[in-house]
Amino acid sequence: MKNLQQIVQEGIGVIFGIFLFFIWYILLKEITFYFFGESIVVNHSEMVRLRITGQAFPWFCCGLIPFFIFAGHYLLYSNIIGGIEKTKDIVAMKSFFAGFTIWLILCVITDLLKVNIPYDIDMWGGYLIMFIFFLIYWKRWNAANIGNL
Repeated sequence: MKNLQQIVQEGIGVIFGIFLFFIWYILLKEITFYFFGESIVVNHSEMVRLRITGQAFPWFCCGLIPFFIFAGHYLLYSNIIGGIEKTKDIVAMKSFFAGFTIWLILCVITDLLKVNIPYDIDMWGGYLIMFIFFLIYWKRWNAANIGNL
């Protein structure tokens, strides 16, 4: 059973993962506006508009949310406590990154073929693929470690 200190440390790890995601998102947006933005004037005020269109870029920006949450949990909680918690987070990070990569490749292919998928289906489809990969990795990990318990 976990004590209060472990629960707090685990929560701080998740919050740290969300913080890592926001750093990733802000840096990516700033780099994108710097290299792929164009200035336009609307009603005597200057605005920056992105020249990037398609489904791959929003997924590249927001698709790594679960990965970053588990990475923060791993860095601040599981890596310190070790053992099975550390292995569970590594399995989760691998599965989420694999699902993210597969869906990113599919988004790039649909962009190149000019197939338009609505934004909400694009994002939730990616998260569904990530969850399926997580279940596959989790079942494989449990099957390999069932004799070690």
